[in-house]
Amino acid sequence: MLKAASLRSWSSAMAYAPLRRSLHVSRPALIEKAASNFDADAAAKRLNITFETPGILAQALTHKNFRNGTVPNNERLVLLGRRALELFTTETAVQKFGVNAPSSAISDYIKQYSLRHGAVLPDAFDKLDLEAGVQCDNNGTTQGTPSLVKSKAMSALIGAVYHDKGLQAAREFVKTHLLK
Repeated sequence: MLKAASLRSWSSAMAYAPLRRSLHVSRPALIEKAASNFDADAAAKRLNITFETPGILAQALTHKNFRNGTVPNNERLVLLGRRALELFTTETAVQKFGVNAPSSAISDYIKQYSLRHGAVLPDAFDKLDLEAGVQCDNNGTTQGTPSLVKSKAMSALIGAVYHDKGLQAAREFVKTHLLK
């Protein structure tokens, strides 16, 4: 463990050290996917949602890796949306299979709506036609938005509706756009 005196001497030495420029690039050149001409208000109208919180739709579509996390991103909205989606899918599964259904049937139904295991969220996100608004770092690829980013954006969108409009509005949004 360093002593306080040695820490002070080290930090003062670093303050006077010349700045070094490195030719080494530690990370490959990154390609940002930024929403330059995305109209969030028009997109919200298409979804029949009037958000009261300014910028919440743009935040829901901004992945945490965009600009190294220096802009407001969707990380907390993803968590909120994921929990709300779990509640709604559990309610639907119990209604569909009954209370006495085997837990494996209910868990399999819920799993298809999870972030990593199901293809439902990216497909539903594609149907909403919001990909132009997604802001993320594509790690050097230009092949479009990865499905995990789409899944997280869909969960964040559910979280944004829940945060801005409440539980019932989020339930209706999920039933309309996800649960058939």
